[in-house]
Amino acid sequence: SELQDVRTRMLGLGFVDQGKADMVKLAASSERQVRKGAALELVSWHLNQNTREGAREALNYLSIVTDKETDPGITRRAGLLEAEDAGVLVVAEADRVRFTHPLLASAIYGAASPERRRRLHERLAELSDAEERARHLVLSTTEPEEAVGAELEQAAARAAKRGAQEAAAELFSGACRLTPDGRAEELARRELGRATALRALG
Repeated sequence: SELQDVRTRMLGLGFVDQGKADMVKLAASSERQVRKGAALELVSWHLNQNTREGAREALNYLSIVTDKETDPGITRRAGLLEAEDAGVLVVAEADRVRFTHPLLASAIYGAASPERRRRLHERLAELSDAEERARHLVLSTTEPEEAVGAELEQAAARAAKRGAQEAAAELFSGACRLTPDGRAEELARRELGRATALRALG
């Protein structure tokens, strides 16, 4: 296909600049699938440059990829790329998400709006498990919500049990913040957990 031919040239065989220029043209195609496929290739290419300028260019093309998209495979990949672009994610290895991005983290994540950060952490919570999921829930939930508070409490208890008291205190604090009014018993238990973890830290 034309998209595959351009991709091959863009990735190296002596025609990088021309291949990229052709891919940019395809990203403006009137054919939806061609446009989205080209945009996704450009997102990946720019992100792999590991530069701030590349990160910003990746964001521009990501909006084309996600526009009115319903395919869960594409939206999941786009979500991972957006999170990586924002400096909170690098790759998924063996279905696990690693969190680090040496060049982009402070510049890109720091410049993101609070709402964009919240959406990113919401997506990452869906992709993560156990303690990592709980950390992202803390950052993506702004209003008290008992179900989230309970999940954070469980993650905090697991962290405390394995001796990670700093993580436990942080998660218990998040659980306290998200405990709704009228849940005195739950709040007291979570505050006790936080105090116990902090005391263990010395």
